Amino acid sequence: MDAGAHERTPRAFLTDFGLAKSVATGSKLTRTGHALGTPAYLSPEQARGELSTLGPSTDVWSAGCVLYEALAGHPAFRGDTTAAVVSHVLLGEPARILRLRPDVPRSLGRVLRAALAKESRQRLPAAGALRDDLDRVLRGEPPRARPPRSAKTLALAGAGALVLTAAALAWRGAGASPRDPPRERSPVAPAEAPDRAPARAEDLAREAGRLRALDPGAGQRLLGEALDLAPGRHDWRLERGLLLWALNRTAEAHAAWDSIPEGTRERARGRFYAALEMMFRYEGASLEVVRTELAHLVATDPVHARLARGALRSVEKDWASAREALRGEPGWEAALIRGYVEGVDPAGDNLASVREFTAGLAEGIPLAAAFQNRAISRYEIGDVAGAVADFTRVLELSPGDWRALRGRAWAHRDSGDLEGAREDASVIIAGHPDLAEAWRLRAEVRGSLHDLAGAISDAEQALRLAPGDPVALLVRGIARANSGDLLAARADLDSAIAGRPGYVEALRARAEVRGRRGDAAGEISDLEEAAAVEPGDPRTRLLLGHARKLRGFHAEAMAEYEAVLRVLPESVDALWGRGDCRRQLLDFPGAIEDLTAALRARPEHPEARAALALARMYSGDEAGAASDFREFLRVAPGHALAADMREFLRRCEEAAAGAGAGRSGSR
Repeated sequence: MDAGAHERTPRAFLTDFGLAKSVATGSKLTRTGHALGTPAYLSPEQARGELSTLGPSTDVWSAGCVLYEALAGHPAFRGDTTAAVVSHVLLGEPARILRLRPDVPRSLGRVLRAALAKESRQRLPAAGALRDDLDRVLRGEPPRARPPRSAKTLALAGAGALVLTAAALAWRGAGASPRDPPRERSPVAPAEAPDRAPARAEDLAREAGRLRALDPGAGQRLLGEALDLAPGRHDWRLERGLLLWALNRTAEAHAAWDSIPEGTRERARGRFYAALEMMFRYEGASLEVVRTELAHLVATDPVHARLARGALRSVEKDWASAREALRGEPGWEAALIRGYVEGVDPAGDNLASVREFTAGLAEGIPLAAAFQNRAISRYEIGDVAGAVADFTRVLELSPGDWRALRGRAWAHRDSGDLEGAREDASVIIAGHPDLAEAWRLRAEVRGSLHDLAGAISDAEQALRLAPGDPVALLVRGIARANSGDLLAARADLDSAIAGRPGYVEALRARAEVRGRRGDAAGEISDLEEAAAVEPGDPRTRLLLGHARKLRGFHAEAMAEYEAVLRVLPESVDALWGRGDCRRQLLDFPGAIEDLTAALRARPEHPEARAALALARMYSGDEAGAASDFREFLRVAPGHALAADMREFLRRCEEAAAGAGAGRSGSR
């Protein structure tokens, strides 16, 4: 081939996309190191934050986007802003490639539609299948791809379907959500009189305002009807976006804000709300996108610059600067950002976070995202009932929200409502069967309910979805230990610790398994390692005290119990442990003091009652000891110590009787 022919031959070059530039403009398409890259190549599941669903079909989507752009000369999904592009990915469809390029084979258009199906299960399963279909197109053979049937294709199934599809498309084009029922209008009703339409629109908007806090779903539907009559009311579009955000219908909220014309005051405010929405929900947008949007607002929007700066500093984890920017700022938006800062900052004040979110919700609208964040802060300060109430409110606004269900399940578990926790976990699994976290959660709850077979089964499903997951291994290990399979439990816990060195919960669980298998040195070693990782954790110190006391190291055990009591002065188990150590070390007055305090808090603690009886017996108080022995046998007649306690009771009663006879004889 001559040099001229070689130059005319089309060639493709593969390079590091982070350094790629547009040939036409010279501008960079991405910046090296950015988490997101170009939003036009983001799959719907990535845009929605459904990270557990990512797989080979996600790569097929991105390859389809590249192929589309190579054929059309522009991206399949476009918009003026990042949020607009993401909204197009979630809600829109690209123009058919055959309309733009009539010379393209129809079979190639079919492959493209299959690669760009919104649902991942409808796409070609992997890159290899896409390559094979492209090879078939080149050979003139029909591809195997089966693109999803479009609304137009479905309409051809019959005249009735055609009418319904046309009605649905018209209704959706008017701005209604796919989740909303069609607005009822009589097909024979006369059109709204032109002079009446503005008044009717105002009535609808006023009613929407009345429903703002009570029923945001109904409010946004009314605003949609009002906008049908008065499409130029950009303030209503802004408000409708807020109400959709309240319902966690974030893609539709962004679409509403993006429909406001550039250069208007409402468009600037819409961009601000869009940035806040993404800030509250990292899973649905790259952190870099959030940072870029907020930085743009700081530079170009004097009205929101201070609030945007506070939000930007919080995204950058510059908490001090965020607080300074937000100090004294009025309005519900500022209150919500302040609540977010206090809740997300590791050194933040969760009580202040709850106060700020409460103030913002009282003044603004019932945002599901705000209730979700307040629930987490309430959970952190121990207000479990308040957390349950907030997670429930999120689910009223956004039914089926798995993050709210997960949070409520945790709160139910911690409040002792294990059945409620299991029910929430089961709802998550029904909606997200591929979410390993949901199976783990239900496995843990089932274990707490002593459904050990169910716990093991759920943990195994979690491990099928997330092989080697340390938490699932821990849950299965504990369930196996409680079912008596100590060897398998030890293997699970070893794997959990290997996958996450210093995993305190797994170290504590393995210590118990080692102790039950008679490996006292291994039990103490695991607990010492856990205590070194979290020196102030009273649970580990308590277990270490019990292990040392059981092996006869009473002075060392007392030191552990005293460390617990410095943090939890009324810990019944620590008082019992220290009291029993004092008894063993012949400090009977100290033992009686500790054990009496433990029984005052928990009168039916059998081990504390037995230790108190023995302390009194050896201190010479046979009558008091006999009373305690009898109480022990009443509370725990089947206890392993019951036979010994009966023998001690007999000896105390004989000693008391002998002392009484001696006193009678002396008289």
